[in-house]
Amino acid sequence: MSGQPPGGIVLSPAEIEALGARWSSCWTPAQVAQHLIGVTVPWCVAAGWALDLFRGTQTREHGDIEIAVPAARFPEIRQRFPGYAFDAVSSGRIWENATPDVLAATHQT
Repeated sequence: MSGQPPGGIVLSPAEIEALGARWSSCWTPAQVAQHLIGVTVPWCVAAGWALDLFRGTQTREHGDIEIAVPAARFPEIRQRFPGYAFDAVSSGRIWENATPDVLAATHQT
């Protein structure tokens, strides 16, 4: 696929389904906010948690949490999570503990 970084591990449909268990100990939006206190990078909660925040109540269990940040400022966010690995995913592949160039090319971390 053009635009996709080299490497990555091709995942089977079963492995893609199992990713939820890999990331099952996700944080709440409040826990993410605690890590990001004082950052000047604009960020927001996205996807399922964002819908629940809009509704004002948690409507289901969440297997992950997604935040949106400007791509160019992601390194500042990453610094707030020392000791954590950032995996990138795209087109049925995963790049474990992705390098900055892979993160820039995949848009989903």
